[in-house]
Amino acid sequence: MYNPAPVNGEYFGPYLRYTNMNLEHGIWYGSILLVTEYMQPPTVHIHRSRDLSPNPPQLKASAIYTHRTWTFFRYDIDLPMEDGDMWTYAISTPVGCTRYEFLVAARDDRNWRFISTSCNDFSMSVRSEERSRLGGHGFMWKDLMQKHLDCGGFHAQIGNGDQVYADRMWRELPSLKV
Repeated sequence: MYNPAPVNGEYFGPYLRYTNMNLEHGIWYGSILLVTEYMQPPTVHIHRSRDLSPNPPQLKASAIYTHRTWTFFRYDIDLPMEDGDMWTYAISTPVGCTRYEFLVAARDDRNWRFISTSCNDFSMSVRSEERSRLGGHGFMWKDLMQKHLDCGGFHAQIGNGDQVYADRMWRELPSLKV
């Protein structure tokens, strides 16, 4: 059986999701998804990146699904759309703490920056020499993150198809072979 493991050894994600916004009240809605084998959900704190207060608010974890030993935890977010702020969320587990940052557009700003991606990396049919020549596995994501920094941050990313390349899974799992 195909047995994936999280890159950091603790959880899959975080997967940040934009849900909606209420322009009348200036509220941005989203969520964070973490998938882990921990019995207790990781702790997630969130604050404006420029705010250095020692006690940032903690998000509430909701267990939304369990598969075998894995539990899917969703953390709902509602943030004010004031000045087009960068927000930082910190995920704490028994092993350590990792911080991530994202941008929320200002309520009256209409110059939103977004990026659209199709595909996630190279298909299995691309030869390793060609992959290396073009920057190797993960090059698209490294390039996207550099552009994110260069422009001051994207407000949203839209993924169009083939976001999870699972070619190997279709070849190696007998139950999925056609």
